[in-house]
Amino acid sequence: MAEDAKLLRENNPELAKDLHEAVCRQEFDERADNLEAELEEVKRRLEEIETGSDSEGRDGT
Repeated sequence: MAEDAKLLRENNPELAKDLHEAVCRQEFDERADNLEAELEEVKRRLEEIETGSDSEGRDGT
């Protein structure tokens, strides 16, 4: 695969650049999606904690 990439860069650098950017963009989008999912999970857990605390009252009883 590395040899294919090298040949592509040598013979069609513009296409190689476009493909590289597309792969990087896809990886970035996947990472962003994962972070958004993790953030939603943290928000859900925080809501559970806050809801549980409110139902016990201010003094924890």
